[in-house]
Amino acid sequence: MKSFIILFLALLLNLSCNAQVSIYKTWIGEKQEYLEMTRGISRLDIRNEDYENNDFKVTVKEGTFDAIKIPRNYQKRDEPIAYHFRVIKLTEDTLILSGNDSPTKFELYDKPEYLFISKQALVDKHLTFQKLEFTSSTCFGHCPEIHIAIDSLGKVHFLGGQDTKTKYKKMQIAQLSTKQLNQLIEILKNSCLDKFPEEMAVWLDAPTFHFVIYYNNTKMKSWGCVVPYTSRQLQDYLMNIYLKLLLKKLTKPDNFNWEVSTD
Repeated sequence: MKSFIILFLALLLNLSCNAQVSIYKTWIGEKQEYLEMTRGISRLDIRNEDYENNDFKVTVKEGTFDAIKIPRNYQKRDEPIAYHFRVIKLTEDTLILSGNDSPTKFELYDKPEYLFISKQALVDKHLTFQKLEFTSSTCFGHCPEIHIAIDSLGKVHFLGGQDTKTKYKKMQIAQLSTKQLNQLIEILKNSCLDKFPEEMAVWLDAPTFHFVIYYNNTKMKSWGCVVPYTSRQLQDYLMNIYLKLLLKKLTKPDNFNWEVSTD
C-alpha cells in the first residue's frame, strides 16, 4: 500500500510539472530561426528571412498555435501571412513543431518536424573569452565604418572611417571598465557562438559586418549583413561601445595587427 501511494504521488508530481511547461519563451531553430513567444504580440522569423516586420498575433490552444502577421500601416495585404503549427513536443528546453497543415505550406528544410531549443538552454555559462575583432562597412545611407578589437583584459583598439567623426580616423586605444568587460562577456555567453554561421545573408543596401572571435580555445569567423537573432545584442554593443570610451590616439607602435583588413 505504501509503495502504491509513493508511485501515485510521483505520477501526480510528474503530471503537475508537465502542466507548468510554457510555450511562452524565446525558441531558437536549427538555422537561427526564432520564435519570441509572448501572451501579447509575438515576434517570429520562422523562415529565417528577417523581414522588417516580424510582429505576429499568436493563439495557442489544444496542442496547436496559429500565428497571423500584424501589418504595418504601409503594408496592405488582402490575405495576411498566417501559419498553423501542431506542437509535437514541448518540454522546458525543447519545442518540436509540424507545419504541414499551414496554409502557407511552411517548409524549412523538407523535414516533417522542426526542432527549436529554448534560448536560455543555449547559454554558454562557462565561456572563456580570449579576444575579438569586429568591423562594419559603410552603406548607401549613413552607416559608420568602424574597426574595433578587444582582448581578454578589456584593452581596445579602435579605428573609425567614413561616417565617423574626424577624431576617430586615426588608431585609438582605450580600456573597458570592469563593468563594460563583464557586460561583453555576458553578451557573448548569450550569443550562441557555436551556431554562428560562417556566411550571413548579404543585402545590397546594407553594411557588411566581419566578426572574428576567439573563445574556449576556438576561433569563430563570420561575415555578411544579417546578424543572427541571438547575436544582435553583441552587434549593438560593438557598434556603440566606442562612443562610451575615453579613446586616446596611439602615439607609438604596440605590435597590434588587424586580422580583418582596414583598407
